[in-house]
Amino acid sequence: AQVVVLDSGHISVESKLVKKSLISEIQSKIGDNYSDENYKQLQSLMYDRFSVQLSSTQVDSKYDLHVIDRINMQFDVGISIAPKAANLTKFKVSGHLPLLKANFSDRKYKIMMNIIDKVTPSSPSSSPSSSPPPPNAKESQTVSREIVDDKLSLSRLTNELVREKALKDKKDVQWDRLKHRDSIVMAEKLGLGKTLHDLIVIDEDNDTHEDHAEEFFDAQDTESHQNAKVNQRTFEFEFKVDKFITTVKKADPDPDKPEIVLVDMVLEHFGLNYVLSSFDMSAEVVLKSLSIEDKMSDTGSEFRHLAASEGYGNTQSDDSEDLVHVKYSKVSPKSPEYMTKYEGIDQSVDIEMSTINVIVTRKSILKLYNFVLDTFTSSKATTTPISATVSSLPSLEEALDFSPEAEKPPSQSTMRVKVKLNSIRFILNNDGTRLATGLLSHARVAVLLRQNTIRVGAQLGNFSLSDDIADANRAESLRQLLTIEGEDLA
Repeated sequence: AQVVVLDSGHISVESKLVKKSLISEIQSKIGDNYSDENYKQLQSLMYDRFSVQLSSTQVDSKYDLHVIDRINMQFDVGISIAPKAANLTKFKVSGHLPLLKANFSDRKYKIMMNIIDKVTPSSPSSSPSSSPPPPNAKESQTVSREIVDDKLSLSRLTNELVREKALKDKKDVQWDRLKHRDSIVMAEKLGLGKTLHDLIVIDEDNDTHEDHAEEFFDAQDTESHQNAKVNQRTFEFEFKVDKFITTVKKADPDPDKPEIVLVDMVLEHFGLNYVLSSFDMSAEVVLKSLSIEDKMSDTGSEFRHLAASEGYGNTQSDDSEDLVHVKYSKVSPKSPEYMTKYEGIDQSVDIEMSTINVIVTRKSILKLYNFVLDTFTSSKATTTPISATVSSLPSLEEALDFSPEAEKPPSQSTMRVKVKLNSIRFILNNDGTRLATGLLSHARVAVLLRQNTIRVGAQLGNFSLSDDIADANRAESLRQLLTIEGEDLA
């Protein structure tokens, strides 16, 4: 039997709600001179926070090795206490994983995918027999008429209540604005605008409106407030992994025999940032360094990495260049910034890669290619019987019954993909002998998808191919098999 065990380990949730004393603290500091740091500190206090910790979590399969070794994760959840504040994210989640170890094999992958397919419920459209019979036409008309009458009466009552409440709130807001001008100035500096009543508790006194003289104020600029509302973040997710280690293995046909190690892969300083707003969403992925170690062939320490980022293994500072930087954004055409900020592009992907070294070892590349084909492609050929094909064809009456209303308009979405590669170095390895080195130091690719058309633009340059078999005493210029300079190679 195929078995997968999820051990959740220990889970702890700690709440860090905003204290009631915070409201008094904000009130006491109204009117003081605040610096930018003070405002940032106040904004950080505008969230109810929860800390979720998962320790010793692991996924265990039926076989000896774990799919995921014990991990310790920590999540910080923040819920804004002023959800109407335009410059504050309503819901924030940040996670941190110091170390993740995973063991991947073709057998484990197929077992988990098979279990997911069996656990996932089938689509309700696949079982039309389970749909309830249609109701009687007369009964449905009677019920619909009663529902409409009830909704109309409820709508009239609701409108009256809303109108009365709006008049009362308008008077209260006007009186509160006259009474708490300093509070409003403080809230505007925090970017809270009309959400002052969500943060500050106003003490009522017994004074009457006639005791105060009337004062008039200039109307606020609503354009900036509307722009802030459009850009308000509804949800924000940030996740960081310091180090990710995975071992890729190929299972033996005999389940009792151990699996064969193909490569060891190490990823360092992985980060994911996802932001959701009213009209758009964006995601950003960052990877600092990468290493893929070859375990299939023993060709010496010089060729033990199939791929590695520049300077891998050396101490890297936080300011060092990222290996991979991916930005993805998606916007709704209804956004007010659809043309000004996003240039009429619905989806945009920007990929930037720094220097990476790739060692081409014939034996290892072929083994990995076969492993990918055997693991991620189905071995069973999907053949459709002729009878099923004929039965799926429409009848003559159905083919002639053409209705323009049923025809959907073509999609108007556009997508742009831009790839920037700083440099990539290929090293040709012939069973432990270094044949040649190819270097491409400039590459730009842009793809634009619009309706049924595709436009591709590429720019390659500064390519060189050098001979590594030649005598080391030979001049560098004589070792160059091919050299093309300039940024307009292709």
